[in-house]
Amino acid sequence: MIAQYLALVCQVSIGAIFLCAAVGKLMNPRSLNDLATLVRTTGLIRGRLSAGFGALILTVELAIASAMAIPVRLVTMLGFAMAACFMLFSIFVIFLLNRRGTAFTCACFGSSVKPLGPIHVVRNLMIALIACVGMLFSPEAGRLPSTMIALAVVTGLTAGGFLIALDRLSDLFSSGGSRISLNDR
Repeated sequence: MIAQYLALVCQVSIGAIFLCAAVGKLMNPRSLNDLATLVRTTGLIRGRLSAGFGALILTVELAIASAMAIPVRLVTMLGFAMAACFMLFSIFVIFLLNRRGTAFTCACFGSSVKPLGPIHVVRNLMIALIACVGMLFSPEAGRLPSTMIALAVVTGLTAGGFLIALDRLSDLFSSGGSRISLNDR
């Protein structure tokens, strides 16, 4: 029963993360152009091919979110695999940008003012790990009691929400962020 619970937590978390990423890009269409500029800067894709990169990323995010919502084990496993590969590719791009000394803001969930850096690598590694755990436990999927389903949904949404907000949370607790003091009144 624990395996089914973990698989569902991972499924909800990955689904929520990639759905929020896609919605963020749809609400801020400029982020699609930012992704095209980002991929041109890395040199991975050049010329006119890079123009459609943002749309490709959006399509992949929607495909992963959809795969998490379809209750067919093979589709879910494919979605987990796509999510893990996508996150590893994202980490590779961040390393390329940092190696070249190029600062790009994170367009992962629409728009951000924080440049891509270590916190994004950590976040993407955590998302890839969740996808791998989901792949590991999905073959054991089965029926869960409704209370366990509800708990798994809440846990998955909480984990997804935490990872979505991780770069903003890191600002809160970093030396450059706002300081909170008990003495402030």
